[in-house]
Amino acid sequence: PNIPLEWQMWTDSYARINGTLAASPLTLGVATLDGLDETGYPYDFTDQYEQGPADTLTSLPIDLSLFDGSDNVYLVFYYERGGLGNAPDEDDSLYVDFYSPFGAGQWFQKWSIDGGDLEQTFTQVAIPINEAEFLLEGFKFRFRNDATISGNYDHWHLDYVLVDQNINLDNFQFDEVSMQYPMNTLINVYTSMPWTHYITNPEAFMKDDITYRYRNLGETENITSG
Repeated sequence: PNIPLEWQMWTDSYARINGTLAASPLTLGVATLDGLDETGYPYDFTDQYEQGPADTLTSLPIDLSLFDGSDNVYLVFYYERGGLGNAPDEDDSLYVDFYSPFGAGQWFQKWSIDGGDLEQTFTQVAIPINEAEFLLEGFKFRFRNDATISGNYDHWHLDYVLVDQNINLDNFQFDEVSMQYPMNTLINVYTSMPWTHYITNPEAFMKDDITYRYRNLGETENITSG
């Protein structure tokens, strides 16, 4: 479906948006970079051991021309290696690049981390945007990864990506409540069924209870349950 312009954030669709591959996500839905392209097909289907550049997730242009190095502008995001999927190997990496629109325009690598052990928690990263060549109209940032590009391997999960000013890293948090995983179906045994089938015995086809997970992201307990 068409996404309204004011809701759009990204220029490409190589990352996989999903609610099931991350472990203990901050919110419902993450962007996963792996060894598959935007259609779910391996980047290289000829060599099962082929390793190299894979997905990118690129922001739309952002106007930072009204800020300077004293405004504490940061890119903040959270990442997780593997989660409920496949952990990136030590020779796989996740990168963050900044785009300077100055002159002909150029990308600069600003951060990276290598693969390794499987993680089931998210780690926060904050990268300052304080150099004059980036504080311009048309600034962009992107995530990219190296992976085994012959299949569904080497998952990096991204959540809560934010560019903002006046960020104090000593007192930074999202004081919110979020759902973590998609809601389970209310139907017993099946995930869906035709209405004509359901109405033959609604009580038998409905679950007695459902399980859902949510989390308080800040220090304040915004939800209580009994």
